[in-house]
Amino acid sequence: MSSSETCSSSCDVKLPLSTDSMQPMDLRPWEALLTLHGVMQRWRFCRGAGANLHMLLSSGVHVLAVETLAWLPSESPLPFACAGPVPWRQGDCARLITLITREHDWLSQPSYINHQTQDSPWLREFPQLRHILCLYLAEQAPIGWLLAINKTTSERFRRTDTALLQPFLGLIRVLHHSVGRIQELRELLFGFARSLTAAIDAKDPRRSGHSERTARIAVAIARHLSLSDADLGEIYLAGLLHDIGKLGLAEALLRKPGPWTAEELQRFQQHVYVGYTFLADLPALRNILPAVLHHHEYYDGSGYPDGLRGEEIPLIARIIAVADAYDALSTGYHDQSALPIAEVEQRLQQEAGRKWDPRVVAALIQAREELLAIRPGGVGQSFCQHMEHALQHCLNQEELRNHSFLDGLQDLASDLEQRPGRS
Repeated sequence: MSSSETCSSSCDVKLPLSTDSMQPMDLRPWEALLTLHGVMQRWRFCRGAGANLHMLLSSGVHVLAVETLAWLPSESPLPFACAGPVPWRQGDCARLITLITREHDWLSQPSYINHQTQDSPWLREFPQLRHILCLYLAEQAPIGWLLAINKTTSERFRRTDTALLQPFLGLIRVLHHSVGRIQELRELLFGFARSLTAAIDAKDPRRSGHSERTARIAVAIARHLSLSDADLGEIYLAGLLHDIGKLGLAEALLRKPGPWTAEELQRFQQHVYVGYTFLADLPALRNILPAVLHHHEYYDGSGYPDGLRGEEIPLIARIIAVADAYDALSTGYHDQSALPIAEVEQRLQQEAGRKWDPRVVAALIQAREELLAIRPGGVGQSFCQHMEHALQHCLNQEELRNHSFLDGLQDLASDLEQRPGRS
């Protein structure tokens, strides 16, 4: 080979670029995936939509390096949420979207990027706004907007930022549907419980409203025991449905004047089994089954149906038992007349440790002022206040993991974590 050929050949060789001239790799997509993976691990429907939204938006603020990341609902049950070092009010976000909508068609272009120019629609009203990225979420109806406001760096928003926000928007979509499902279940269960309690009252009109009052008394007791909101919801449902087994008893027995015979008392005691059987196949109510079955157990083991003693009796059943007794003594039951509240409290305290859990009785006494406000009535606002907490147990972490989009996202994030050489 000639020297000229050698020189030509060697000159054609392209040397690798120096490390100084190489562009740094954009690690933000990796960060976004790993951040969402962490969010999914901490996601809890029982925590409430607002808390989940704030956790999600706070994570997005870090990934996009923005001053503010806000969710503005339209026709969605999700609340307004905002995260970041510079908070925005809901009214300001709504006004901003109104100004943008005047010149932007969200249906044809669900994303919007703009930087502060002389013709920006929001320049006069929001001079502090330098640049903005908005994503529109809709199905049959508009759901809402995800707003990213002002980069914390010298950069501007790019199309890659739109792609980074899409998985966050996907999680908001999941949360939107889950909250809608909770509302549907609440309405369904509300009608179900209202019908059942009305049927119980019709069976035993002398105790009309007993189930609703027992439920409200039980919630007051549970609150003084420092139980969680989710527990309060379940306890309310347990109080509302604890006597559902009476639907399986003969009206003649429930309406009989005077004392029962031993045989009639034994038939009455079967109502706890009947009630348990009624509800056993309803997954949404499985956590209240112990109260339905065991609310006639006594603390010393002399109750029924199983003769459970002390802490063997589920806490929810011990609470319902005291609430049930308080209402029965203070309003009258079967062939017994109503007692004054002071005498009811005295009797419950005397029987604490024998019939009732002393800690539960002490909580009832602490709730005295709240209980005095409880009057006979039907299923009302109390049900609505506690229903959502009770139904959130129907929507657990498994539902989130089973969502196809999130499955793929979690697998990809795990794969990225395990790749060799990742820096």
